[in-house]
Amino acid sequence: MCLITEQTKPEITTKDIVVWKVLKNMLSITFPAKWTRGKLKRAKLNWKNSICPDSRAFFDNRSYDAYRDTTEFIIVSTGLHAFCTKNRNPFCMEFNNYKLHKMLIPAGSKIFKDKTGLIVSNQMILIK
Repeated sequence: MCLITEQTKPEITTKDIVVWKVLKNMLSITFPAKWTRGKLKRAKLNWKNSICPDSRAFFDNRSYDAYRDTTEFIIVSTGLHAFCTKNRNPFCMEFNNYKLHKMLIPAGSKIFKDKTGLIVSNQMILIK
């Protein structure tokens, strides 16, 4: 999964941010490592300029619709992906061991956001 954004460089957070992430058996769909409550996870952020990303790079139709007429993008290919709100989860799944979990992006983290409610960070903690 990639985050498509017009943000050209990561923002450094000045306060903690609560976000939401889907995990299956405490494993992320996008980050193949086990999550443990209260333990800080770190990941490197990688991003690049793109003028015409493939539609498969978009997370879902909402993000594709928001950016399809934009001519220049930043594609964030790696990092810890999440939803800014509980309702942004397009899957609405809480079955078959998929669960929506409350996460925390600690102050001082680097983040990218898109205009549809998706976020990628270099640090995140599972809190609930």
